[in-house]
Amino acid sequence: MTPALTVDRLPPVLLEHLLDHAALFPPAELSMAEALAVDRAARSSPCAALVGVFVCPSSRLAELTAAQAAHREATGDDTQLPLSVVVDGSRVPRPTDAHVDLRMVELRMDAADALRALEPTPPGIPAYVEVPIERLGRQLDALAAARAGGRPIGGKVRCGGSRAPSDAELAAVIIGCAERGLPLKATQGLHAAVRTEEEHGFLNVLLACAAALEAGDVGGTLAERSGEVLLSAAPPFDLAQRVRRELLVSYGTCSLSEPVAELQRLGVLL
Repeated sequence: MTPALTVDRLPPVLLEHLLDHAALFPPAELSMAEALAVDRAARSSPCAALVGVFVCPSSRLAELTAAQAAHREATGDDTQLPLSVVVDGSRVPRPTDAHVDLRMVELRMDAADALRALEPTPPGIPAYVEVPIERLGRQLDALAAARAGGRPIGGKVRCGGSRAPSDAELAAVIIGCAERGLPLKATQGLHAAVRTEEEHGFLNVLLACAAALEAGDVGGTLAERSGEVLLSAAPPFDLAQRVRRELLVSYGTCSLSEPVAELQRLGVLL
């Protein structure tokens, strides 16, 4: 059984399964064996409830399957690995290993191309499409139309890298998804809990999603640089539930220890 999080100052539901483990990606770029070892350790730690899916590029699925088979052979551990596949080609492959549980697919392409690529996949697998800031409205409209037609689909936003969005741009993505009833996944750059000069904060993003659902100040929440101010505006339980159920699905991080340390520093995780 996954141990319960010991959380202060925030509703625990805001943090449950928030961290998708992307250790195969920069800047960590661990080997498959190293990334899986870190993942298994995290899932048996006191902070296991924070951990979401393991994130793997589609081009490395065969390597993942082989590593999982070797681990089972050596240990007898047949635990299913909750998995997100990031498509790094033009098609969406499916894992064939029975001990891998495909939970979501992530794509970085035009919405129309993404919908075509998803056609062969099982209709119940959620997909998250990274939306270009420059064509935000049209792309989100296309995803919302597909979702209205029965495809479990949402948006994805990259919060760091060479073209990190401004507070206003990130606010536009969050508000755009909230207005259209689209779930949102975030990735890259969310190493700090609270906004810094260089980086967005994952706590800012969480609370900005709460603001978006209540027609609050999304841009101001993203720009806030005081952890105390952010925590003083923590949403009540029912709104926190809505944030995670209706809007922010999770965010990808190459390190599971960094966000835990950040939350401990703020006195959120005890």
